[in-house]
Amino acid sequence: MGSFTSALAPDDSEEYYHIPSPQDVYEVRRYLLRFLPLELADQIIDDAQYWPVVSTSVDLHERVVENNSPLCCLVTPRLDNMILEDSFKVKAVRFLITSHDQGWASEDSFPTRYMGSWTWFEAAIVRSTNHPQESDELGLSTARAIAALVKSGGSASHPDISLVKNPENENDSYTWHVQRNARASKSDEEHEVVWTIDDAGEEEDGVVDERELMDKTGAGRGKGFVRSLEKGDRIVVLAYARFPAWTNYIQRVEVQISFSV
Repeated sequence: MGSFTSALAPDDSEEYYHIPSPQDVYEVRRYLLRFLPLELADQIIDDAQYWPVVSTSVDLHERVVENNSPLCCLVTPRLDNMILEDSFKVKAVRFLITSHDQGWASEDSFPTRYMGSWTWFEAAIVRSTNHPQESDELGLSTARAIAALVKSGGSASHPDISLVKNPENENDSYTWHVQRNARASKSDEEHEVVWTIDDAGEEEDGVVDERELMDKTGAGRGKGFVRSLEKGDRIVVLAYARFPAWTNYIQRVEVQISFSV
């Protein structure tokens, strides 16, 4: 979902899939340069999505979000602390979210599983913060501050935190829609959403409109997200529930970041 371009293989073939290290990429590039110019060698590596991956995750053990402020589920370390190469470029961000809603709905006659769902997840980009996020305890004040900034729509201020505006949203939003829960489902589901740097004009089965895509798959397109990332940024995942009785039960959130070197 998302950009519908994943650097990872499906579950049934993961055991055969190789995620390269930066050193692997350098070795492949050196080999290609024996026969090809640098630009073509790098294009082949990108077309093959032969990128290293770093990740961060959190197990929330069915943490509950109800009709109140957004919950800041996860804040990654700074990208330049996760990726130790001197020069890198983020190519894709993969979200893995395991969650479900309250399991029932007063109106449940929608044509898709995601229409009429009022529990969901969004992503934001933190451009600066002085608080390390190496554990839940250290990041608690930061997470609360981020949630407050998002809730205020950017009108609040914080001395250590700034959020990046979504360049594709006309309403001055500081978040990108990631995924809705399936409506009225008591069972946990894992949703995978992948956004890439080349997100212009991507579609699934002819679906171009963002709202239509969310109704069909629950996923957001993430346009502009990866292109907005800079080396010192952190990626944030927030959970929401809207309207009385709607409840977001969150088991696990993971963010995987593919990058070129």
